[in-house]
This record gives sequence, C-alpha cells and structure tokens, in this order.
Amino acid sequence: MIRADEATVSDVQTGALYDFLVPEGRTYEDVEKRLGTVAGMFQVTRLHLTMERSRDNERRVKLLKLHEPPFTRPFPAPTRQEIEAFAGVPLGHDVTGQLVGVPTFDKASLLVAGMTQMGKTTLINGLITCLLIAYGEFDLYLLDGKFCGLTRFEPIATRYESSDDPAVFWDMVQELNNLSDRRYEEIKESLRKRQPAPKFKPVIFIVDEAADFFSSGGTSEEKDQAKQIAEDTRSLVSKSLESGISTVLMTQRPSTNAIPVMVRDQFLYRLCLYVASAGTAKVALGDTYFETVAPINPALLDPDIKGQGVLFTKGRSTLIRGFHFADKFIWDVVDEKVEARVEALPEETPLRQAIDLMRSKGVEFMTTPDMAPALGILEDDPVKRGKKLNELLGGPPAHKTSQGRGYRLEDLLAFAKSDT
Repeated sequence: MIRADEATVSDVQTGALYDFLVPEGRTYEDVEKRLGTVAGMFQVTRLHLTMERSRDNERRVKLLKLHEPPFTRPFPAPTRQEIEAFAGVPLGHDVTGQLVGVPTFDKASLLVAGMTQMGKTTLINGLITCLLIAYGEFDLYLLDGKFCGLTRFEPIATRYESSDDPAVFWDMVQELNNLSDRRYEEIKESLRKRQPAPKFKPVIFIVDEAADFFSSGGTSEEKDQAKQIAEDTRSLVSKSLESGISTVLMTQRPSTNAIPVMVRDQFLYRLCLYVASAGTAKVALGDTYFETVAPINPALLDPDIKGQGVLFTKGRSTLIRGFHFADKFIWDVVDEKVEARVEALPEETPLRQAIDLMRSKGVEFMTTPDMAPALGILEDDPVKRGKKLNELLGGPPAHKTSQGRGYRLEDLLAFAKSDT
C-alpha cells in the first residue's frame, strides 16, 4: 500500500511520472523486481515502464509510464556538442530521449546480438562515430563481415578488412594478441624497475558478423582451426583489456553454437536487439540474465523499430535505440579525423611534403619521376631513384599503373595515419 501523502504524479513530455515511497520495511528493489506485474496493473507492457532509484532514500521510487510504446517516434540524432558532453560513450537514446551508453571502453568489451535486419550495423556505425568525436586518440581495427557495413570508416582504420574468411579474422586476432603480449612485457619491465606503468594508445577491434568466423567445416583440420580461433579470441577478449585492447563483436545468429561460450562469457557489456525467444536472448545477455534485477525480454521488442535493443551493463538493463547518423555527418567526422592526423605530422617530414604536393596538384596518384625531384632526389637511375624515394618517405607501399610506378594519395594518408 502506498500512502497518498507519500506519492506524487506529474505529467512529463513522454508519459506520467510516479514519485512515491514504498512502505517501511520495503525498498525500491521490491518494485524493481516486479515491474512486469506493475505494468500489468497499469494495463501496459513492461517496455512502457522505466524506474529510477533515489540516491537519498532506499524507499523512494521514480516510475515513468510511457503514454505510447517506446520509440514510436524517433529522436533526432545527437549533435557533436551533446556527444562530447556525455559522460562516457553514448550508444543511443533511452525511452525518454536522453543519451545512454557505457562509461568507457577501457578494460571492457561489448557483445552485440540480434536477428538480421534489426539495425546492428547502423547502431555500431553510430558507436564508431561517437568514439571518433569524443573518445580521444585510439587505433581502430575493423573486420567487415558484411563486406560494406563498416566501409565508411576504412580511411581512419589502422587496419580494415572486408572478408568472411575465418583465416582473416584469425590473423587479426593473432596480430592483436601479439600486440598485447608486447605491451604486457613493457608493463612487467616498468614494474621491475619500479617505474610508473606505461600508458598505451587504446585499440578497439570491431567485427561485424562474428559468428561466421567461428564456424568450422567437416575436416579435422578445419575443426582444429575453429577450436584454435575460439581459444585465441577468448584470450584476446579476456587478457588484453589491461593492455588497452577492447573488442566489439556483432552477430546476427545469437544461437547457442554461433559464438563459443568461452568467448561470450568474457564480455562486460551486452546489447541484444530483437530476437525470437527468451532462450536466444540468454545467449546474448547471459544464461542468468532473467534472474537479474528488472530484466527486459528482447523477444518482446517491436521488430519493426530498427536499432532498438536491451543494453545490459553492470547488472542493469536499459531499453535503448541506436543513433542513425546521416552519411554526410559520418563522412565529415572521418575526414576531419584523417586530416587531424596528417596535420599532426611535422611539416618538414618528406611524407608530409609528398602529401601536400599531391593535394596541391589535385592528383590521386603521382609517379616516382614526378615526385622524386620535388623532394630533392635527382638520381638518374630509375631503380636507385625509386629506392631512395621509398626510404625517404619511410617505406609506404608503391604501385605500378599505366602511368608508371609511384604512390597513391590514399596509401600515403594511410601510412601517415599508422605512423602518428
């Protein structure tokens, strides 16, 4: 029983806000555990309710009942200023239109699951955009299992692969595990010398359609490879966090066998979009998810609302809808990031001079005979000239076209990016 003098009801933009005290001997948890029952008394669904606990009284509850199903009307994408002001990394809007996300990707990884065409890739495109705006400097590794889902960010990625070949995934996992091992050696060495622990540039590894990379063929060799891929991935997700490497895996097949249990169990953050059953939701959110406080069943989400999902972090569930940024907004963010990294190169470096030269002439490709003299190489022998130019630039990849052998602007930009 709730006393009338200990309760208020007020109208807000999206619904009615109930602010009340539960009887003595009870706490907000007694309401939180029964939100489904409370929703039934209001003649709405669990998705219509959100609850906020008080910070000054364990008996106080703030309960919002939406006037209409959540996300019936989409919220506008956040501005740069809103993203920068958010305390953490925003992933989407909650049902009231407020930004919601995770506090950090430092020592944390994210598993995103949901059926096909539910908006996972768009949601992750929004996440990467927010990271580029507000997360500072980090290295981005992208494996695009959809072949074109993450292409917008190829110019800014330290390594970008578009493939559904498990060998490509395995190679990237091994590369990052090796990086983690080297970083741990640096940490141990600093401890031996009683020095402050080194600070590493964060690395975020994002994989679309991850389940494809854990499947195996019928041969014993393919099964052994799949087993080793799973073990190396588990090691990456679980052991690389202290060295600054975080992993984001997406799968449209959140079935029991899609991603190995030993890999799934390592994720601190979970996000599940619409799925067909509660059993499938457990695969994404954890076997004990429905025993947690105030769970939200992703099988009850409206499949016609793309990008809607349950975010589960630190034992709490939040219904969110991911951002849908316009392509131009994303392209502008990527271009600015690439330009900032090029501008960070000292103007006197040959690589910066070569980039500025090609930009000033408005060309995407320049031959060695045209570039070498501009950088002070006057060697007549073409082989020696090419070798000297490559050494001067620092070793970027060269290409041979119908115009001759030379360098592409995009390769020089990528090389400059990896060197900053």
